[in-house]
Amino acid sequence: MREQIDAALALEPDNALAHMLLANWHAAIINNSGFIGRMVYGADEDEVFTHYAEAIRLSPASPQIRIEFARAVLELDEDDNSALAREQLDIALALPAATAFAEVLRGEAAALLQSLE
Repeated sequence: MREQIDAALALEPDNALAHMLLANWHAAIINNSGFIGRMVYGADEDEVFTHYAEAIRLSPASPQIRIEFARAVLELDEDDNSALAREQLDIALALPAATAFAEVLRGEAAALLQSLE
């Protein structure tokens, strides 16, 4: 999967969803494999934040990116990242929901935010 994400970014470096996917890849490897995953696969927690920052820069009005960022940082360390996650979820909830998918995302953001209280 990493190779496909890297290929997508090589073809389209300003693809916000590809940056989101790469950030999620790093987070998933760290969450599932810890230190070994970092060594074997080269996963890096800093890359989670770097690629989410780029995804948000490229698509600041995407509730999907905001919600996935919140989920990823909570999985990395809920105690340290809960304020950041809440911030991202609040932003996602403030964005207009123009489609049915956006309404589904709004529900996910609300549920995740409620679980943090």
